[in-house]
Amino acid sequence: MPDSAHAPASGWFEDRAFFFPLRVYYEDTDFSGIVYHANYLRFMERGRSEFLRATEISHQAMLALDEKLVWAVRRMRIDYRKPARVEEALTIRTRVIEVTAARMRLAQEVRRETEILVAAEVEPASLRLTDGLAACPMRCVKYCFPISKPNIPNTATKEENMRKLTMASITALCLAASSAFSLSDKPYITVADVDFPGLLPPPPTESSMAGKLDLQAILDMQKTMNPAREAAIQRDLPQDVYTIAGSVFGPGFTKEKFPLTGAFIDKVVKDGGVGVGPIKQKYKKLRPFQFSKDVKSAANVATATGPTYPSGHSSTAFEVALVLGMMVPEKRDALYERGWEYTLNRVASGAAYPSDAEGGHIAASLAIAGMLKNPEFRTDFESVKAELRKGLGLPS
Repeated sequence: MPDSAHAPASGWFEDRAFFFPLRVYYEDTDFSGIVYHANYLRFMERGRSEFLRATEISHQAMLALDEKLVWAVRRMRIDYRKPARVEEALTIRTRVIEVTAARMRLAQEVRRETEILVAAEVEPASLRLTDGLAACPMRCVKYCFPISKPNIPNTATKEENMRKLTMASITALCLAASSAFSLSDKPYITVADVDFPGLLPPPPTESSMAGKLDLQAILDMQKTMNPAREAAIQRDLPQDVYTIAGSVFGPGFTKEKFPLTGAFIDKVVKDGGVGVGPIKQKYKKLRPFQFSKDVKSAANVATATGPTYPSGHSSTAFEVALVLGMMVPEKRDALYERGWEYTLNRVASGAAYPSDAEGGHIAASLAIAGMLKNPEFRTDFESVKAELRKGLGLPS
């Protein structure tokens, strides 16, 4: 029995892209020693298969589901740029561009070191063996979003750097006094900073295939509703950082001990609302429990009667994961997992569709990317990071 040291190469993630290494063999080439054009399709298929294995939605995992799903390529566009030759070491880079209810759109590249030899856009669809399109597992959606720690540009003025150092020192020496620090009264982002209407895709209409799959995903989740899930839905109704990150940071993560963190995240969510509120009003999409009598929601969930797309709960969850994950990279993966749990509880409650959650995640990423360019945000970020790491007993 071979041990793991002799297992086939399976690739790795880097900056939300998946890389799979391979070598060109004689059988891959034509008479001139150049890779035959059709074999690049095989190379990219291997890269996709290993990506699916790494994200726990492999072909075998899909077939093991009760409804037995499969991945099938629906569409592919390919651009041949340069040839690969026998015995060269190549890397297949696979990155998710988009995930909808029943398909993924992937960008794939065959690379020789950093040189791109072949580029392709591939659209795998999730199918039932019996009757066509089916909703793909929700866990694949998270690979649309960046996981690498963003670099905060070092564009601060000398005065801003002095302020950061001063505030970090004060916070470290006297955590109890951190609430005395005043966050910037200027918005971290405005409607002019990010083109939310242009970058956020429209939600699927209820009558479309994607819309029907959206609704079916909720109904399927509610079929397995139990007291534990009902309790989790109620627990996750509050839309604040202590509810979202408390299970990651522990019972000591409270407003009393981390006042600046709470105030900062509240401001991030409020200012990020410039990208969520107008989109909600643009589409005015009914919530699932409003659209379908088959969707069941608790009375206190059904009080949310405003437009559903994009999901405010989901955008808040991922703004928390993005920001706190940069401050505490040791807990970053756990924060994202908690963000997904919080999001899925909102979907299961009947107050949001999976596509609403996807829109909320995209809105969160756009908002935080815009805020990172703002010196006021970066200065406040450093002060809050000092409070958070100190309070959690982590090195500064």
